[in-house]
Amino acid sequence: MAIKPTKPTVPPAPSRRDPGADFSTKADTFAAFQSPFADYLNATADFVDGRAEAALAAAIGTTLPTITGRALNMTRVNAGATALEFRTPQQVLADLGVTAAGRALLDDADAAAQRTTLGAQAADATLTSLSGLSLAAGDVLYATGADTLVKLAIGTAGQSLTVNAGATAPEWASGAPSTANVLAATAGLAIGAVGSYAMLHRTSTGTSIPQNTAFAGSGLRYAGINGGAASAAASGGGTSGTSPGGTWLSLGDCAVDAGSNATTLFVRIS
Repeated sequence: MAIKPTKPTVPPAPSRRDPGADFSTKADTFAAFQSPFADYLNATADFVDGRAEAALAAAIGTTLPTITGRALNMTRVNAGATALEFRTPQQVLADLGVTAAGRALLDDADAAAQRTTLGAQAADATLTSLSGLSLAAGDVLYATGADTLVKLAIGTAGQSLTVNAGATAPEWASGAPSTANVLAATAGLAIGAVGSYAMLHRTSTGTSIPQNTAFAGSGLRYAGINGGAASAAASGGGTSGTSPGGTWLSLGDCAVDAGSNATTLFVRIS
């Protein structure tokens, strides 16, 4: 066991008030004391280190593992509680129950990298505006300006969504759409589009198509009326007309008799 160093006696320090000869003697003695005093300090440090290591070893019941090559590692008591062992940062996180997904997030350099790891979108003005809204079933979102969202609550049964008088926002309107609006919308449709009208007849004989009956366009052909009879394009069984796509609703009766090319008005519904 290391022996505690003996503290040397500190000689009196020289003072400028001392007589000349006395000052010189004290100065020489004090200067000579510096070397043994340094030895005492070194010995004291060694003694303290030794006692600290001995106390720690006694507390843990074993010697400390070597620290060579263990930069940034942490120590813990091993599973058997018999010694200390080093653990890497990754092992420490695993010991704490941090999952692989959590570790992937923890080692990201900044919030942007963490969003990339999470697959999250960065906050922006539009998302902030949206987050401030309390939405209910049927609400309609629209913008009043750049990145500024508001909601229009659901209307009542039978109302139509239209644009307000100032042409600045949508609103609900009661009653059926105006004739002008319906005609304008219909006029803009392409031939054969959903909502468009056409004179059609069956491509083959068979059962008649009663009024208000949905029928596949593949079984119909475009036709015309000439003097109350099917036009030339529809004659001869209608083989010269083309078939439309989708499903059509008959607006009149389309009787099918032998040798007949009965034609009526249809509207495409899907």
